[in-house]
Amino acid sequence: MTALPYQAAADQEAILSHVQRYAGNYYPELTPGPISVSLLERHMRTRSALYIFRLAAPTANRLVVAKISKTVQRVAIDDATSFRLEARPYLTPPIDPARVPLLQYRGLKLMHERLSTVHDSRVGTIRPLDFIRDRGVMIMEHVGEPTLSDVMRSAARLSIPSSPRALPMLMSNAGAWLRVYHELEYGTSLGMHGATREHFVEAIATFADYLHAAGGDRSFFRSLTNKVEASAESAIPDLLPLGLSHGDYAPRNVFAGRGNRITGFDALPRFRAPIYADLGRFIMGLRSAGLQVISLGLAYQSHRLEDYERSFLAGYFATKAPPLRAIGLYQLLILLDKWSALTSRSRPKRIRYRLEMAARGPLSHRHFRKEAERLLKSLEEGE
Repeated sequence: MTALPYQAAADQEAILSHVQRYAGNYYPELTPGPISVSLLERHMRTRSALYIFRLAAPTANRLVVAKISKTVQRVAIDDATSFRLEARPYLTPPIDPARVPLLQYRGLKLMHERLSTVHDSRVGTIRPLDFIRDRGVMIMEHVGEPTLSDVMRSAARLSIPSSPRALPMLMSNAGAWLRVYHELEYGTSLGMHGATREHFVEAIATFADYLHAAGGDRSFFRSLTNKVEASAESAIPDLLPLGLSHGDYAPRNVFAGRGNRITGFDALPRFRAPIYADLGRFIMGLRSAGLQVISLGLAYQSHRLEDYERSFLAGYFATKAPPLRAIGLYQLLILLDKWSALTSRSRPKRIRYRLEMAARGPLSHRHFRKEAERLLKSLEEGE
């Protein structure tokens, strides 16, 4: 595998030049006068970098965002099969990091094209503008809204709310947005993944065996496997209801806009999968937010989280009763996937990240165990 170092300065210059060249195509209303392009902000994240550019014309200004994956820069684009995998089970088939940016861009285009025709004030989209293929850069319109995670943090018990928001309504609309997304068509060639109860039960056993082999409590994981298998017999149908998989639907990947409008992003529409997977992933995102983990569960009161969860599911299922046991089982599956990822994570080279992992690791393991016990108890009470 050929390693390609991430070079922020070179990428920044190349992206700025590209945006300058095509700015008039992105926003024709800024032409025919001159358009000045300047870097407004740069945000460096663990796996990606975001550049916010200002497009200034005599008549108006616009902001655009360029997102580049750092992972792509470490993997040869033409070497599609040599990316490294962690030695652990995966909930979905691993994807070459070099493919992720284009897949996310196609997902953004799909959402904008299809959701723009949905006459529902709760449902928002982000307009994609361009894709620089040789650098894996996605260019899109700027959204000046907080994420749902931001709104949750502002309402946390450990913080002083600066601008109270209708969180239950936002959660409900997040459920409605996901329902619309799940029903989108994405061509006839899209395959299915994890469509049966048998696949679910096998996945649970695989994750439990891995966590036990990695040093986990043998009796706990054996009991978990037995309880889940018994519950799945009556809670999950042989063939599961499928929808277009988002793959990373969580509060951090949802914008909360005016009028409680919800805009999801960072979708990876790779296949059709059980709808319970995205539902469980979002709920786990609520209950396992970083602030909740490091505060030992004190950041968000349990009754608030339950209220958010009910609102989210009510928004998704509308007038139908949510299949709570099936969703709870998939929450457990998502939890085991995250727990396995934490267990297998290699030791980071940078001292800052190494210290952060040393501090948060034990708290995360404790949180996952506590959440698993809560879900198992809920399943038993729902029998």
